[in-house]
Amino acid sequence: MKKTKAALWMFVIVGVLLLVSAVVVYSQRVTELSTMIPADGTVVAMSDKGCLTVQFKTFENRPVQFGGNVCQRPPAYDLEERVPVLYSPQNPNNAYIDDITHKWFFSIAMGGMALGFLGIGGVFVWVVTLNGWRAERRMNRLKMTGRQLNALLMGAERDETINLNGQNPWRIVAQWLDPNTNQVRLFYSKHFWFDPSPYLTGKHIQVWIDPQRPQHYCIDTDILPKLA
Repeated sequence: MKKTKAALWMFVIVGVLLLVSAVVVYSQRVTELSTMIPADGTVVAMSDKGCLTVQFKTFENRPVQFGGNVCQRPPAYDLEERVPVLYSPQNPNNAYIDDITHKWFFSIAMGGMALGFLGIGGVFVWVVTLNGWRAERRMNRLKMTGRQLNALLMGAERDETINLNGQNPWRIVAQWLDPNTNQVRLFYSKHFWFDPSPYLTGKHIQVWIDPQRPQHYCIDTDILPKLA
């Protein structure tokens, strides 16, 4: 379980790093573009992968060719099509096609991946945290307002309905005979990722149950140690 939580947190961490990288790349590109000047270019070559080669003339009328930094299929422009260009006066070979894709591709790509990682990791971390918080809140409420039962301790068993990384968690099992209906009720504790059997003492264990909603209950597991 801890490995699963760690993996989920890794999604969040990777997402944050990608988002920071996207912001840094965006800021650097904004600074770079602020020093560039526009020109009219023409697509003079195109590879099978949709990579463009563009030619333009500087304000000194010097011809310059550069490769587009984004390859697309189908290509965004046709051969010999005119395209807007931005270039650095100090280094004309440092040039971009003046459109959203070619100027902001890396920022958009990293930002999209960041949102994906943050979305996946964040949702699952939130669900795991929220479920844990709800379970603890329900247990505290039942201890204050629920009916306390002295249930017969049956021991601990593996819950084979749950499998994480090839392992099944443990749970405590208890039963109680309802004198009003002469029916036996089974109670199952929350899951543990260690065998709690050696730490269970006595023949009985406390259970709190909601009289109005008997399916809501909790077993007293405070007697158990915490997993390091």
